[in-house]
Amino acid sequence: AMASGGVDPRVARAVLQGLIRYPELVAAHAQSIADLPLSEKAADRLRNLLLESAMLNGELDQERLNTILARNGAAALAEELRPKQGLAFSFTRRDADPERARRDLVLAIETLAARPGLDAALEAATARLKELGDEAAFQEQQRLRTARDEADRQLAALLEAAQGE
Repeated sequence: AMASGGVDPRVARAVLQGLIRYPELVAAHAQSIADLPLSEKAADRLRNLLLESAMLNGELDQERLNTILARNGAAALAEELRPKQGLAFSFTRRDADPERARRDLVLAIETLAARPGLDAALEAATARLKELGDEAAFQEQQRLRTARDEADRQLAALLEAAQGE
């Protein structure tokens, strides 16, 4: 789903829901959050509002974020983007350990933000392999494919671990 136009909308919504639940993470991870390739306009708007709020206000807390969302007419947007059949990541569950949920949310954001770079590097390595056909190009393609697959496994593991609880 990543290669075909960005983060899966259900995953994007789950991440945004996690950021609304743990807004104190926005400022510290602003660059990775900004790098997320979101395909839904509403999700992109909410992400940008979260980033702008963190840049203007510093570290956010739940009360401050709710006030900002309401003041900007985005409370309804946040509710609209709440996953209908939410993915059960730890950071979307109310009963999850907050420390684990924060850690999992950061890992999900970093994994998703890195994915477009991995895809582009893999595409370039594949083109080099087609052009050169040498062992070094093949090894680089395999290394990048493994890294991309590991990123996918990492994200899936976050989801499976939360569902297994």
